[in-house]
Amino acid sequence: MPWTPKLRFLTTSTSSARPPCDADDAQAALDQLADYLRLAGDLSDLPEDAWLSIDLSHLGMDVDPLGCANRLAAIAGRLTAGRPIQVGAEDHDRADAVVERVLTVAGPRPG
Repeated sequence: MPWTPKLRFLTTSTSSARPPCDADDAQAALDQLADYLRLAGDLSDLPEDAWLSIDLSHLGMDVDPLGCANRLAAIAGRLTAGRPIQVGAEDHDRADAVVERVLTVAGPRPG
C-alpha cells in the first residue's frame, strides 16, 4: 500500500488567553511563523506527495485570530503549487475557529 509522507513541525502553542494578546504571545506567534515559513520552503526538496501539517494555536489563533489567518496564508503561499497543508482541528473548543480561519484564507469557493 502506498503511503504519503507528512511533515509535522512540533512547536508550542501561544497563550490560551483570548484577545487582546500580550507582547510575548505576539512574539511567539511570529517566531513560529518564521519556523513554518522556512519549513514550507524546504518542502520543495521532498517528494511531491509530502505535505505540511499545522496547528493554528501555534500561530496565535487564540490571541490574534486575524493575524493567525494572515500567518496561515503566508505559510500556504510559501508552499509550491499543489502541495497540501493539513490544518488540525485541535480540540472541540477550537474546531469552529480553526474552520473559520481556514475558510478565511481559502476564500470563497466557486460555484
